[in-house]
Amino acid sequence: MKISLNIKDRITLISILPSTGKIADLVEIMDLVRLIKFSDEERKAVNLEEKDGRITWDVSADIPKTYDINFSQVSIVKDTIKKMDDAGSISLNMLDTCLKFSKL
Repeated sequence: MKISLNIKDRITLISILPSTGKIADLVEIMDLVRLIKFSDEERKAVNLEEKDGRITWDVSADIPKTYDINFSQVSIVKDTIKKMDDAGSISLNMLDTCLKFSKL
């Protein structure tokens, strides 16, 4: 399944994906993280920086990229978002990304 993700979407996804679970799910999560992670060149191109727990980048250089995410990965993301929603732990910062995946 193809999906367009901007920098904020990618950061949000990496931050919300579970770090524990079934081996098969964790393999899918690691594959997804490898797919959407930022290369050193990309970090430089968008001036992506982490400082004092905050991540900043040049918004004008943020060009969404299209990724081919498999059904298992989409299911994991949607399940994670549903659990967060049920717990009332979705913040405004992640809302756009959550809505994007909820529509899949």
